Amino acid sequence: MNQKTFLNKLKRELRHIPGEDREDAVSYYKEYFQEMEIEEDGEVPQELGLPEEIARQIIGDCTKKHVERQEAEGGVKNSATAVWMMVLAIFAAPIGLPLALAAVAVLLAIALVFAAVLLAIFCAAAASVVGGIFLFPAVLAAGSLAQSLVCGGISLLFAGLGILLFYGMTGLSKELMRSLTRLFQRIFAGKNV
Repeated sequence: MNQKTFLNKLKRELRHIPGEDREDAVSYYKEYFQEMEIEEDGEVPQELGLPEEIARQIIGDCTKKHVERQEAEGGVKNSATAVWMMVLAIFAAPIGLPLALAAVAVLLAIALVFAAVLLAIFCAAAASVVGGIFLFPAVLAAGSLAQSLVCGGISLLFAGLGILLFYGMTGLSKELMRSLTRLFQRIFAGKNV
């Protein structure tokens, strides 16, 4: 492959990274070819590697640079660039795409399971409160004082348990959301859990 084709393929592989990084990489290889005295239509040495392999390495290095910049400087722009570069690095790796898709699927499944469990418990709490409220008129329809007291007690028990369950699950769901958020932040920041 000649120098011109090599550089064109490299530019195409690096089209999604920031322009400054792309131009730095292409300039580096242009200077390399000038030092090696390779003409524009001259053959590129095979030991240099394929443009696709070099692009993967550049994307990985660029990702590391932007993540370090984001950690040092912070800011929304640096964060967005770092996230974008991580996505590019994952998709640039040959086995990265299936692994990334599997990781996303697992994380979504975990979030959906938590949401379904919380929704089911909230529905049970609401049903208990509604059941307690609808059972209360049975106090008036009861034939004796004992039956009225039992129906009233059961009605209040259901309503009270439903209210307690609702408030308990509200606090628990907030804590679960905080825990999940911290877990996802640690996963995506690359820190140990």
